[in-house]
Amino acid sequence: MAVRPSIQPLPNSDFVTGYPGIADTDPAIAGIVELRSRTAGLPFKVRSVSLKLLRNDEIFRRMGRSTKFETSYAAVVLFTEQKYGSEYLALDLPFLYSLNYDGADLPSSINDPDYVKMEYTLELTVESDSYPALKLSRPVSIMNYSSKRLNLNRIEVAFSNYCGSREIRGRLSSDWFGPGDVVKLHTHVTEHSYTRKTIEIKLMLVRELYIGDSKEPTKTDTILGTEFWQKANDGLEFAFTMPFSPSSSYPDGPNVGINAFSIESREFSIRYAIILRYKFDTELLNLRVPVKVSPFPDQVCEPLWKAICDAAASRHSTILPEDTIIRAQDDVSALKTLNFVLRNGNSRIVIE
Repeated sequence: MAVRPSIQPLPNSDFVTGYPGIADTDPAIAGIVELRSRTAGLPFKVRSVSLKLLRNDEIFRRMGRSTKFETSYAAVVLFTEQKYGSEYLALDLPFLYSLNYDGADLPSSINDPDYVKMEYTLELTVESDSYPALKLSRPVSIMNYSSKRLNLNRIEVAFSNYCGSREIRGRLSSDWFGPGDVVKLHTHVTEHSYTRKTIEIKLMLVRELYIGDSKEPTKTDTILGTEFWQKANDGLEFAFTMPFSPSSSYPDGPNVGINAFSIESREFSIRYAIILRYKFDTELLNLRVPVKVSPFPDQVCEPLWKAICDAAASRHSTILPEDTIIRAQDDVSALKTLNFVLRNGNSRIVIE
């Protein structure tokens, strides 16, 4: 095709504006589609220009197998030919692609080679009567901020279960944790018989992968660095630091994070749980306590939540520049936007 397309963010800006997942901040992808001739000075023909967002998921199973999904979001038309056969020297088409989707419809970008890879791309389609349709993709990283983790309203999680004549109770210090946060858990066992016996308790942090609506995990890994046994007749306090991988990163914070945080999407889910394994002489009981893992540690949540609240209160709309459309028959002054000049009265266009 005679045209060379590109997708650029707005000047001095990232592609994503606002905070995806927080509707009051008007989240969107903002940028400019630029169309130029592959040969400077030669006009090209364009019938339409459209843009859409794609999400590509690859779920890694065991034995080297993987499952791939593609989700297509709404397409927006940026340009349609007004007069058949028109020729152009340049098109600059600013766009604002809304990201007002909830967490399940727009989960955060993620790349964990052991579990799942989720990537977003902007797909540009340029159509012409003279050439086959031209497609161009540009990757975009999206973080969804709808997690209740950010507003710092911690909810203590209580749990209980019975094993014969024993009652197991406990509490977890919060329902959300980020990388590097300290997880505190208290548990105790009440004997409803006359005999009090020493118990052993083992704690593990596991990560589980669920496909679709499956009730059972496809994959389970123990990710807590240390597994340990403790003996106790009464209450027992556990405390450990949520592990993190220095190779991953997230916005608005230091370069630490976990590769696969808690995600709920229509195709798959990544969930975390603390497994408590109680051993009573010859009896063994496993207790599962669900816990949510965020890419944001405590030190990041407060300033990030303040920035989100300020953005929602001010609600400044992204201002786009006007379209720039330069036709082949436009006068010389219009060509200055392309740094084109006519030299020595010659009608040949050269780059200054």
